[in-house]
Amino acid sequence: GKGRFSTLLSTPHLIKMMMARFATTYTLSFILFLLLSSSCLCIPQPSHHPTKGHIKQFSDNSNNNNINDNKINNNQNNNNVNDNVMPPDVLSPPSRPLIKATPSLIAELCRNLQTSPFHILRCAPDDQEELSTPGKLFLRDTNTLSSKLEIDPVIFLPGLGGSAIDAKIDKTDKPDWYCFKKHDWYRLFLNLENLFAQDCWWDNMQLHYNGSWFHNSEGVETRPSDFGGVAGISYLDFFWGYPIRVTGYYATIIESFKKVGYEIGKTLFGAPFDWRLPADFAVEHGGMSDRLTTLIEKSYSINGRPAHIITHSMGGPTFVYFLNTKTEEWRQKYIASFMPIAGPWAGSPKVLRAIISGDSFGVQIRDHSLLRLPQVAKFVRQAGGPIELLPDPLFWPKDKVFVTTPARNYTSLDYRDLFHDMGTEVTHEIWKEVGQIVDSLQPPRVPVHCLYGTNVRTEIGYTYGNGFDQQPTEIAYTMEGDGTVPLASLQLCRRWNEQQEELVTVQEFNLMNHMDVIESPKIISYLLNITTRAV
Repeated sequence: GKGRFSTLLSTPHLIKMMMARFATTYTLSFILFLLLSSSCLCIPQPSHHPTKGHIKQFSDNSNNNNINDNKINNNQNNNNVNDNVMPPDVLSPPSRPLIKATPSLIAELCRNLQTSPFHILRCAPDDQEELSTPGKLFLRDTNTLSSKLEIDPVIFLPGLGGSAIDAKIDKTDKPDWYCFKKHDWYRLFLNLENLFAQDCWWDNMQLHYNGSWFHNSEGVETRPSDFGGVAGISYLDFFWGYPIRVTGYYATIIESFKKVGYEIGKTLFGAPFDWRLPADFAVEHGGMSDRLTTLIEKSYSINGRPAHIITHSMGGPTFVYFLNTKTEEWRQKYIASFMPIAGPWAGSPKVLRAIISGDSFGVQIRDHSLLRLPQVAKFVRQAGGPIELLPDPLFWPKDKVFVTTPARNYTSLDYRDLFHDMGTEVTHEIWKEVGQIVDSLQPPRVPVHCLYGTNVRTEIGYTYGNGFDQQPTEIAYTMEGDGTVPLASLQLCRRWNEQQEELVTVQEFNLMNHMDVIESPKIISYLLNITTRAV
């Protein structure tokens, strides 16, 4: 198939590519590739070839009042963090001498990435052997050979920003001279080159809402990348067929499962989805229901056993919505267990910040974001997926203030006024349609293992002293959360104990943030104990 560089062979695009995209690639290589990894960020793996035959994504035709809020000025430093210690696994040897003088920048960037509500980039282990370490530890601790394990099939659903999205471009217009009007299927998200061509990128990523329907920008067709495989969830970007390690998502957990005997396409599958869409639209109109049903039933036919479904963050509510559409007989036959990790069952305030003023999603050094924040805000304001994860007004206390301005305060009951005052009426229209999706979910009615981290400083409220077009001047924090989702939202899965007959087990992990949880040896060992019947 044609890759992202295929248009270099097209004469009309040659000059544009030489002046813009060529510069983009190598400028980014120099800045990000050296900062975040080595001169080559790649871990050798088989080349990525998107699966053929993807379905077109969509057609154009009980309150917790014990929250400890601590307001901290956004301009103050966190003195509890040792900026003089550079994370040892962030830089590989070729780049360490270049960055040795600025370890605090690297430490800060990694901390920012760990608590991002979207997955854009993250600091990751250096090599493939290190990625599989949790799997090796599991075999050692259980004193078991991989050949002796009873392996049940597993299917992974990612969270917000955790699925790669492919696109095909056939436009009549473009936002800037260096953007493509036409391009065969290529990796739209995540594509690191686009950090330096953001007018093109955000225009192609943008969703539009017409009052009842979500659609792409005119001339853009999208699909989840490598559905059924793992190339769309293990790493979100590739360079000439090799994965770029700072875009790793499920890489550690997948390599660990492979270490104990799992095989991709036989006992291990990925189910990426278009996280820009709300759960109801993705499942019912975006093709997810048919694709995921077929994949789960295929797994059963191959293995003769039901599958364990492992989700992260937004993937949890999305899968529960899918389960709610299935019969009891179907669930009992095909689902062994549901394992949501870090699920935002009552939303997250960090999404609110992204809607109001944009968010760097951790891709920043000091106060300098590599993402254009106004474009981020514009994108999120019409993306039903993030909007459905706003703090749920049916759960949060009615007097809980999430946004403060010199003129007034806003609670979760004031979204209409807030979006009106921001000048984004369309966001309120979307919220009216998708705001109750998570709250109205029925219990999954399959065995559940709900896992999450806590005791990590987590944003819980914002003060905008200089207007909504600026970043917040103060941020309120709580230590009850995982850095992205407050504990009150994470632990809401406990209510299923009283709502279903099937077993519900809840495990809380101390000092684990929102992204650490899918790389933690403790959590990976917990999952493997269930899926391999080691306990």
